[in-house]
Amino acid sequence: MVKSGNFLLELVEAGSKEPFKEHAERPPGRRVFAEVEPNTDYFVHIKSERSGRVAVEIFVDGVLLGRSIISKCSRGSYRGLYEVNNGMKAITALSFSTMNFMPEKGSITKTTQSMSKGTVRASFYAVRKTNKIEKRNSYITSSLS
Repeated sequence: MVKSGNFLLELVEAGSKEPFKEHAERPPGRRVFAEVEPNTDYFVHIKSERSGRVAVEIFVDGVLLGRSIISKCSRGSYRGLYEVNNGMKAITALSFSTMNFMPEKGSITKTTQSMSKGTVRASFYAVRKTNKIEKRNSYITSSLS
């Protein structure tokens, strides 16, 4: 879990909503690593303890997953892929996958643990009464690898 100020970001198992085991960077920094098996389904759990509404953008491996406006609530909000099937809206789980790495023929390559890491990032912004998002007034950006 990454908690900065009034905001929380964590990855949870899709079925149970239990957070994955995490490891903090040493020396302590802003990065937290989640320990997850390949092909595991998950949701991004976000929470605001700030009164009023807050806009949040969620990125998975640098790709914008979506934007939404959340309010202060005790359990937070779970985000995944937003889909519409037969007129029904649903949020489906994301899935961790392993990266296939094939070195170029004739090259000597050392495989490192970092090749199986991804990044989940959430940016929180102020929302005006007119529902306009104030991107220049970012509250915080949190990342989880």
